[in-house]
Amino acid sequence: GNITDTYSESDAVFLGKQRYAPWSGGLNINASWKGLSLSASFAGVFGKYMENYGRYFVENPSFASESNMTKRMMNIWTTPGQITDIPKAGEPIKHDSRWIDNASFVRLKNLQLAYQFPQQMIQKSHVFKGLKVYVSGRNLLTFSNYDGLDPEVDAATASANYPNSKQYILGVEF
Repeated sequence: GNITDTYSESDAVFLGKQRYAPWSGGLNINASWKGLSLSASFAGVFGKYMENYGRYFVENPSFASESNMTKRMMNIWTTPGQITDIPKAGEPIKHDSRWIDNASFVRLKNLQLAYQFPQQMIQKSHVFKGLKVYVSGRNLLTFSNYDGLDPEVDAATASANYPNSKQYILGVEF
């Protein structure tokens, strides 16, 4: 309960926030009608927290002279008595609870819309046994309050990994 300005590892406390989500799940939806089909896959994790390394580097006064900063850095401490959560320039900052964000999310992992041509039409060609055209997308939507690049990327390596990319596919199966 005491406020200190001297960092000490012995002052570390468990925040009750877990790096690995205690809850995870998914949902698959498939619907079809007269050769037209739609499928969607959702995945989600709940109760996951991780350190936002991106914010650590762009909201940290220690790096203010080295790289671009966020607009929140306009609130950097400048005069005695000023109330802000951004310390003065050059002040060393440790990895503390201010960088821990809720990384729970629900993501639309896969979405596919397809049309399977009728067998009677395809058999007349005497070339194919079936024909399907489709458009598909991966990682199209993510619902999360996490403001880093990707809440699905592991916290320990978030600064070294790329986020999941959105992918669009147009295809033909015959």
